[in-house]
Amino acid sequence: MLLAHETSAKLDKEKVKSFLMHIQAFGANLKAIKAALEKISTSLQDQRNETETIYQEMSDVYATKKRMYRYQVYVIKKNFLRPREAMEERVIRNVVVAFTEYARLIKRRILRLANTNASDQFRKELFENIVDHLTVRQEVTELAKENITQLLNAYINGEQIFDYMFEDVPLSHNPHIVPKLLMNESIHYNSYMQKYIPKIRNTDFEMFALVFEMLLNITTEAYENHTVDEANLNYVFEQYQSACRNFLYSKSVVYDYGIERPTRVLERRREEFTNEWTMFSGQSKQLSQIINSLTFQIHNVRTHSLPNLTLILSSLNDYSHVDSVTLLDLADLCNHYNAQTIVNEIQNIVQEIHTRGQSISDLISLIELPIINIWKAIIEDEDSLDYYVFTNNTAFLRNFSGVEKEWKRKIEYVKSLDIRIHTNAVFDEFLSSYKELALHLETFQKYIVLDGNFLK
Repeated sequence: MLLAHETSAKLDKEKVKSFLMHIQAFGANLKAIKAALEKISTSLQDQRNETETIYQEMSDVYATKKRMYRYQVYVIKKNFLRPREAMEERVIRNVVVAFTEYARLIKRRILRLANTNASDQFRKELFENIVDHLTVRQEVTELAKENITQLLNAYINGEQIFDYMFEDVPLSHNPHIVPKLLMNESIHYNSYMQKYIPKIRNTDFEMFALVFEMLLNITTEAYENHTVDEANLNYVFEQYQSACRNFLYSKSVVYDYGIERPTRVLERRREEFTNEWTMFSGQSKQLSQIINSLTFQIHNVRTHSLPNLTLILSSLNDYSHVDSVTLLDLADLCNHYNAQTIVNEIQNIVQEIHTRGQSISDLISLIELPIINIWKAIIEDEDSLDYYVFTNNTAFLRNFSGVEKEWKRKIEYVKSLDIRIHTNAVFDEFLSSYKELALHLETFQKYIVLDGNFLK
């Protein structure tokens, strides 16, 4: 009976012709599917190559600039701030060290010099002792002024005081890595600096000079005349303490707002620069993961699913000229190779191509912004221009607008490799041709069911 059905099916020329057309359409569409997946695989590979090239190029750029930031911070800390600390330790802090105690001690000794009935020798020694104390503190103050002047000039001119070596970089590089504009700007950039730089450079020390001169005059008068104007002494005593407090405040303002500012600014620049890199790096890794995952999925379909469909197609093509090949055999063959499951896998991979293709396109667009921002930070960094020139870093010496256009072209090219352009109607036509083919075999199988209707 089954043989009779098979025979009658082959004798029905219209049905055979229709079936053969389905086979032909399925074969053509399967070939088109293979070609489309090959193109998609090639585009994915191209996208991977291009994005990896972009990542490597940006990685080298980031590492170079990041090291420059570290170098600049190092030079400021070691060759400007460390000298400031040395000046503080050796001289500057001694200007006002224990100033209240010192002022009271000098005041008490001057009063004793004026009022004591001790011998001339004792009074002479006391006088010389007071003068020595005042003169030494006066000399320390003058040295402090020289130190502070040197420190301020170093910032104004961008000339380092010490000359420490950074890692393996030759010392000859040091003068060129100094962020001269930033350091100069830090000395006068706001109202605090404009007010307190002149004070700590001149006014505060002029007050010290005046106070020491007055104290020396009072001491001489006390020694020579056995008398002292206590009201005047108290006034000078208060003026000295006021001068010390003013100096401490001026120094605090200048150190905090000016001397230590370049390091803070550079650290902030480096942090913002690193944030851009972190954004770019994260998006690039996500992009790579999507491309690799989709490549693996397509590879599985091409190496496992499509070969099985090719075997089925080969048997389908035998139907017209090999008598032993029956429709029932073909239906069994499709079931054996899980043709419907394979087709579903292809349908799923199409959906993945569209979904992940959109994700790839979005991520490629997203990495453009951090790339542009990274290059903008590099090229527009005027504090590093001297070092770019000194090291002949032509990449960093380019015009920003030119670099921006160049990277936009690169990003547009990678986006033009969009895998979705290879899907168009090919996959829909393939699914349609398979459904027609499967429907023909399914109808035949239902028709030959040996049930009551068949016996009737």
